[in-house]
Amino acid sequence: MHMTSPLISETLDTNTIDIGALWPTFRLDPDQNMASVICQWFFQATILLLTQRLLYSNLKADKQLHCYVLGVNTMCLLHTLIRTTLAFYYIHDTVEAYAAAGVSATILPVMITFETMVIQAYFLFRCWNILNKRKWAMAPLLVLWILSGIAGICFAGVSGSRPRMVMAALAVWIALSLSLDIIMTVITILYLIRQKREYSVYTPVLVTIWNMLWLAAIPPMIAMIALMLAVYVFNSGSWGTFIYDISSKLFVLSLLVALAGRERAANKLKRATQMELDPVSKDSFGRLSD
Repeated sequence: MHMTSPLISETLDTNTIDIGALWPTFRLDPDQNMASVICQWFFQATILLLTQRLLYSNLKADKQLHCYVLGVNTMCLLHTLIRTTLAFYYIHDTVEAYAAAGVSATILPVMITFETMVIQAYFLFRCWNILNKRKWAMAPLLVLWILSGIAGICFAGVSGSRPRMVMAALAVWIALSLSLDIIMTVITILYLIRQKREYSVYTPVLVTIWNMLWLAAIPPMIAMIALMLAVYVFNSGSWGTFIYDISSKLFVLSLLVALAGRERAANKLKRATQMELDPVSKDSFGRLSD
């Protein structure tokens, strides 16, 4: 039988969110804590399988992207291992459990923020190509990206020492990250609509890109919206913690789905033999694939 620390017991006895205990201890009882770890490993296994498939496909020829995907996977696996180690410390009512709670309050939010930013960097680079590398057009996106990272780090910093600022820091991080994802998705959608009008002969390729775009974009957005509703509408600390805990995994899955969609679209493009792509259309498709 697992013993729950007094701080956790005290927190779980109340129906309202105790901000002082919510994030420093990752307000989860032992069963919820282990359920979160199981979900972490489920997503981790899915990520590893998708990565293995991608690395032995067309992605193998792109050395920079190859290294990027390997780096993301290494970072994701490290996060999972740290989260699992902290979980096993946390379920015991010992000094190590309190130390693990303190570590989780700082290191996990930092890792989640960093992973999210690294994933968003790929989609920013795609928008950079879609927008013809216009610096003035990319500036607002970069500002949102940097500010979301600052908000995430601030959230990690105040979660242990200034609990009253936790809700504000988390709200800012959610708002900025979600806004950035929505804007980048809208930019890509508008680009696809324009390409469909100009190159109707390649409609099957564009439809594939369209479908994979939504498949990649929806999970992180749903996670952000669900986190916002759980914490600020339903006052559910347990669900809020659970969603936040796995949010970075959904961002990694989003990246891998986008890369898989890129490969699938490239294969369809090769089979489209009705006409030769002129230099302009090649450049257009290249921007979306980058």
